[in-house]
Amino acid sequence: MKKFLVYLSLIYMTLFISCQKQEILSCDPEINEWAINNLSYYENALRDEIVTLPFPKQLAIYVGLSGEKKVSLWKDKFDIVASEDMLTKNQLIHYKKFIDFIEPKHFETSQGKVEFDEFASAWEEEMKTIYSCNDETLFLIAYTWMSKEEFNLSVAEYLTKSDIQTGPNNPVVCNCIYSLYCMTSIEGGTCQKGGCKQVDQGCGLMGNSSCNGRCE
Repeated sequence: MKKFLVYLSLIYMTLFISCQKQEILSCDPEINEWAINNLSYYENALRDEIVTLPFPKQLAIYVGLSGEKKVSLWKDKFDIVASEDMLTKNQLIHYKKFIDFIEPKHFETSQGKVEFDEFASAWEEEMKTIYSCNDETLFLIAYTWMSKEEFNLSVAEYLTKSDIQTGPNNPVVCNCIYSLYCMTSIEGGTCQKGGCKQVDQGCGLMGNSSCNGRCE
């Protein structure tokens, strides 16, 4: 489980960031330009074409996709989860309630996101307490649109080719919303609120919440 959480914390620290401007899809200028130029293509592309993109590009495209396309990706994700026997029968039924709930407005409008947050918070709590879903499984079904195999391949390749750097040209960006994101060592960590540049999205279920803290 800690391996997945390490990946998750590093990802949200460096890539899945809107920089508080809706038109910016990535804080990497080259990736941002590429994503803007290719977004219309991937809006109509098959799922397989998206999940096989290099990981930084894949994240930038996801940020820019319409709510309708994001809903479509998550419906596809349900089919994958159901085929892999990741969940018990009752867990799968509860998971489907989440998938059936989401609509494009939940990714596109302020009121829709409020509705999403209220539902998602209650859903996640029930998934953990009533249906005994552990953190790793919860992450795999609700925090990434990729399958477990796709996620392992994509993120592992990214981490082996990238250096995560900080400095004057790299602002202190918020990278968590609660401590699930902060298991970056054997000792673990906690999400400390404030002291960082808050970003509009990249944290929470389906990447639909802002990040407002730093892992320490």
